Amino acid sequence: MQSKSGYIISLVVGCIASVIVNGHLGLAGILGGLMFIMLAGLIISGIISIFYKNNFQKICTIVCIIVSLLATLGAS
Repeated sequence: MQSKSGYIISLVVGCIASVIVNGHLGLAGILGGLMFIMLAGLIISGIISIFYKNNFQKICTIVCIIVSLLATLGAS
């Protein structure tokens, strides 16, 4: 069985970024931000995986961290 640590890291980073960006909007804003970060990360990772065959989990983790950082910097 594969380790799921990359997906857990992606969720944690997404939650932190979502709370920072949408903390004043309540639970709905936080969940919406988390869903966007994860969905955008999965779509971008899927596109990268089509052209560059590598570990999808590692690509997804890196892309989700980058999207989270960009969302946090863009909100400030």
